[in-house]
Amino acid sequence: MSDKRKGPNDEQAALQQEVETLLEKAGAARQQLNATRRQILDAQLRASHDMLEHIEAINQLRKDIREMLEHLEGFDPEEMESVQYLGNQLAMAPLFHPQFEELLARRDNAAGNGRSFEEELREQVLSRLDEFAFFPGSKENAAREAAIRGLTSADQLAWSEELPTLTRLLLSQSPIRQMKTEKAAALLIQLRSGLQEYLKRVRREEKNLKNSTFGRHAFGAGPDEGMEDFQSLRELLERMKEAFADSIRLKGPSPLLKKLIEEYELEEEEEEEYQDELLDAFLDDMFDESEGLMFSEDFGPDDGFFWDDEEEEEWVELKNPRHPIGSSVQTVADQTLGQGFSDVRIKGWQGRVEEALTNGQENVYVVALDSITLRQLPERFIQYTCEEEYGSFSRFEFYEADLAPAEPRDTIEDAVITQRQLFHRYFWGDIKEDEQAARIFDIMLQAPAEEDIDNWLAYFNSEVEYPFSAVVEGLVLQHIEPGTEVEVLGVEGVDEENEFGLVASIKKGRAILSYPLMELMPVNDNDPKAEPLLDYRYWADLML
Repeated sequence: MSDKRKGPNDEQAALQQEVETLLEKAGAARQQLNATRRQILDAQLRASHDMLEHIEAINQLRKDIREMLEHLEGFDPEEMESVQYLGNQLAMAPLFHPQFEELLARRDNAAGNGRSFEEELREQVLSRLDEFAFFPGSKENAAREAAIRGLTSADQLAWSEELPTLTRLLLSQSPIRQMKTEKAAALLIQLRSGLQEYLKRVRREEKNLKNSTFGRHAFGAGPDEGMEDFQSLRELLERMKEAFADSIRLKGPSPLLKKLIEEYELEEEEEEEYQDELLDAFLDDMFDESEGLMFSEDFGPDDGFFWDDEEEEEWVELKNPRHPIGSSVQTVADQTLGQGFSDVRIKGWQGRVEEALTNGQENVYVVALDSITLRQLPERFIQYTCEEEYGSFSRFEFYEADLAPAEPRDTIEDAVITQRQLFHRYFWGDIKEDEQAARIFDIMLQAPAEEDIDNWLAYFNSEVEYPFSAVVEGLVLQHIEPGTEVEVLGVEGVDEENEFGLVASIKKGRAILSYPLMELMPVNDNDPKAEPLLDYRYWADLML
């Protein structure tokens, strides 16, 4: 009977095959990321040129209309006042975001600095896209350094290459075959770990780009709403110019002007509406049309129906709210989550009121969604909020008129468990491919209804092997010299007062001290006994 157990060479070959498979995935992910960046870049350049063409045409039309206003005659006084007001508002209102004007100025100055406007525009867009990149993690950096050390011929350019390139060089030179079995296996394991982290980083960057305003603008299937608004305003001004020119020719009100007013349902006898409605129809959106273009600061979905406190209004607790704290409500507003998630409608969502707030004019309710609504949310929306907004998919703010009373469909515990399951499923990374994300997911859901810190406490008290060595990092506390090596003897409990998380018992010399676990780092990241501390530190860096 033959022995089918794998020998050292078989294990090394299997490890190398895993590394080569990861290299293929990393190459495909990098190609996809580069393709996404190119598509966004092309879309940004096209949109910027189209926008500039519209702005120039609109600016010229506005100039022409201002000049025509000086030559209108034959109107009765009330008509003339309204037409002058309307014409001046359309011709002189600050229609564009200030950065549009800056863009125009840069284009005009481009020739003077020896560079083309196209080059400057391209550079600026690429610079903005680079803001979505993530720094390599510790495993990727360690694998990269190991690959460079393993190369048989040192290349000056090697230090600037990414991990997949270095790994391919290393495998092509075959130095692993000349290494001892244990050393080769250790190097391959390190490369595998680093490539897994690299793959996660590149995929996350690509997803973030696609989910950003830039990505939604570049990959959206529908027409560009921003350009449609510019086109609408341009057409309106062209018709206004034509109507004014005809009025000047007739030395009195032109039928074209009357038709324009009637088309937009403006009643002459209602002076305030006459002056305001047309402006509302065409000018409201023009202040915010930078969304999706390179100068936009908004990378998230349009939160149109959420409470917006941009004006820094004072919101206080609402006394005797229509929907009491803890009561179940459902949304009656037939709205969507906005750009990027316009297919997700909020009508019929249910949850429980957690806060009721007022600014003296409007009432707003913070609602935690129930378990049934949470399970109905699209996976891509949950992923987006976990990657971009710290998992803000379970709580929303609604105006009072958007809510109605409802009968509860689950328990508070059901909702908490579902929220925690979804959050930890997506927040830490792909639990199917990322070992650390999978470990944290398992730890956080040992007791799914309990808080994170309680699950960590249970884990360190029952699953972790003591003692283990650690090094004081000293980012917050300076009680012990940073870099001091200590021995972790166990975990005492939770620091409730200073919110430092878990408190460890450490041995420093002969002294036994209490010290925050988040202030300690492993002596050796590759030591299996360091995994619990690395995982906890990852969690603490984001949550504490």
